[in-house]
Amino acid sequence: MDKPLVMLERLEEIILDVRDKTVPRARLFKEAQGILDSVEQFARKEGLAGTATTKIGELRSSVNAAFGSTDNNGHSEEQHRVWALGYIEALLGPDGFGRPKG
Repeated sequence: MDKPLVMLERLEEIILDVRDKTVPRARLFKEAQGILDSVEQFARKEGLAGTATTKIGELRSSVNAAFGSTDNNGHSEEQHRVWALGYIEALLGPDGFGRPKG
């Protein structure tokens, strides 16, 4: 189960890095999409339907809006970054991939 945890932690870094205007956004976006695809595929393969796959979908939507690639529903890119980080934390918790506390 370590692989999705490591990937989600990297996605967390990407979400924080996108604020840095010196980092190429297109490269970060491409990497973020690859991570989301891999995590979603892993969740389906492991039978983690329900909460985990729903959160992955919500995370993907917020990541896309945070990068400005989809409609932001009237919210700022920063707000979508905050939501994306919240979805990542939920996925790292017991209802997702279950990162141990501490």
